[in-house]
Amino acid sequence: MATMDVAIVSIDGSIWSGEGTSVTGTTVNGEMGILPGRQPILAEMAEVGVVTVRTDDDDYLVFAVTGGLLSCTGDRVTIIAEHAYPAEDFSEAELRQELESLPDTATEQEKVILQAKLRAAQRLSHAQG
Repeated sequence: MATMDVAIVSIDGSIWSGEGTSVTGTTVNGEMGILPGRQPILAEMAEVGVVTVRTDDDDYLVFAVTGGLLSCTGDRVTIIAEHAYPAEDFSEAELRQELESLPDTATEQEKVILQAKLRAAQRLSHAQG
């Protein structure tokens, strides 16, 4: 099975890197799927986004991302996000509660990060279900 190098980085550093058989990401133009050998592309990530990597072990890794760029060169996909978080690190129920109890003084960035995490947690639960 063909694979490609995948790297997800944020302003906080490297989040994940490894081999993947496919990558799906939320861009400003909608969901984009990438398979090995794809023509080069550069796309702007959505402010509230999700990246899913299917590994060669047939596992799904899901990440919450906020903004940034998706770059594909055919054999390498790089997600350069403002913020990126593995979905396995948080629970959907806790995120819903945190969003509901978010104070009015919360910044827009805090809201965006929580929304991205919630979408990623939902995608992860669907991938595992």
